[in-house]
Amino acid sequence: MPSIYNTSHASFSETGVAFFNSNRALSTGSGSSKYFALDHSIIEKGDSIPRPRIKKRQSKSIPGYKLNKSKVLQKAAAFYNLPSSKKFLAFYSISFPEGMTDKQAVKVLNIWLTRLREKSKKINYLWIAERQGNGTIHFHALVDRFLNIRLVNYFMAKAIDKLNRDENCGFRNWNRSNYNGVDVKRVFNGKGVSQYLAKYMSKGKKSESGQITMDPERFECRTLGMSRLISALFTKAILRFDNAIRYWDYFKRASDNHPFENAIKINDLAWWIPYRFGIPPQLSKYLNLLNSNLSKLYCS
Repeated sequence: MPSIYNTSHASFSETGVAFFNSNRALSTGSGSSKYFALDHSIIEKGDSIPRPRIKKRQSKSIPGYKLNKSKVLQKAAAFYNLPSSKKFLAFYSISFPEGMTDKQAVKVLNIWLTRLREKSKKINYLWIAERQGNGTIHFHALVDRFLNIRLVNYFMAKAIDKLNRDENCGFRNWNRSNYNGVDVKRVFNGKGVSQYLAKYMSKGKKSESGQITMDPERFECRTLGMSRLISALFTKAILRFDNAIRYWDYFKRASDNHPFENAIKINDLAWWIPYRFGIPPQLSKYLNLLNSNLSKLYCS
């Protein structure tokens, strides 16, 4: 009978710790296809540890894309703790003419981001989609470079105008010279990041009576995008079993004699345990250090 004591690794996240007996544990916690982290080292992935490919299930009854809010908050927290974010970090909110479709908006957004990358080679960003009250999509981008607000509005106005001409969109009241749909709000602490995102991840289209008339969480385009470094940031600390068990004081339990008392079996290869007090502070610092070192690898 498989036992949690026979597992080889543990994955510490913000909500709990998962014990694994599989090489797949080494590939969790990062969006990077090149690196994984084990104990206190960043290691380049080899052929012996392939990156797992998990087929995403798409709902047949409710079509569209949905925002993974947990992933957004974890990535945003890791982004905030990067050294570059301590110098400058801001949210840029991006509005579009009423009637623009989700697919048109994300197309224009990608053109805008390309212009930003050309302007600032080392720019890092994370963006999410939000549904405005009139049904038109809206984006919020967390960016670690100062951008001239007039210039970024000019870039977006130019991209929207080109789309309007190429596809004959006929946006209501569209005037390129009057466009001022990109706004900026500086971020000064991690709490501000999570509160800002939480506020805008729960909005939807409302009727005149104030009732939501469509699913606010479904979109016809991707709902989340990141630069290469932000996608690769580690959100979980992977430790070998003998190192992970040292943090058993943080496992939720009623008795000091049973560290795995509240372990939940996921399958024969994995168990999950919630925390008593939250993720160990040492591991939070460890994750920040890993991501700081990872940023050097990506920026070198």
